Amino acid sequence: MRRVRAGAGPGGGGAVGGGEQDGGPEQRELANRALAEAAILYGRLAAAGRLPLRVHASVRAEQLDRATALGMRSGQSAGVIDPADLDAARSARRARVGWLKIFADGSLGSRTAWLLHPYQDTGGLGRALIERGQLEGLMQRGAYLGIAPQVHAIGDRAARVTLDALTAVPAARRLPLAARIEHAQLVEATDVRRFGRLGVGASVQ
Repeated sequence: MRRVRAGAGPGGGGAVGGGEQDGGPEQRELANRALAEAAILYGRLAAAGRLPLRVHASVRAEQLDRATALGMRSGQSAGVIDPADLDAARSARRARVGWLKIFADGSLGSRTAWLLHPYQDTGGLGRALIERGQLEGLMQRGAYLGIAPQVHAIGDRAARVTLDALTAVPAARRLPLAARIEHAQLVEATDVRRFGRLGVGASVQ
């Protein structure tokens, strides 16, 4: 899934950045094989001055081994650059390695976003897609490898558990790219200030 910010289209109308966060489950195997090729492609386009947007290419948990083999770390250039070529080096900054994408819950529409209080229509609370211990483990592993976490959390319980995990894994908050929570559609008032205290970004969608 690609995201574009602030504009009508790439290179025009004020579009300034995007994020490559991979597709759905049916694309994961292909994405894992193509991780190296995607990084090289973004890097080459950027170095050639042909990438009109800033792109951060993220990896999924199942891609960590491949990302490790490629030496990928959050914030680094996605391509191989000749440091003596200053113009290429400046252009190459547009393509960088992003975050470790983790899913904490589902969506509001399917009533699978993980909530603190029941849905009015179903009475359910949604569901967690990952256990707290697993979440912390992935954050720790990512931090060790130099890849910051980016956690999909739509429900307020998912956001709280993610903030709790980030509190327990300070190394995940000491990387070149800030740890972040994607969507953050529902956040309990008492948890809002925790984002600032922890230095965690809220990618509100």
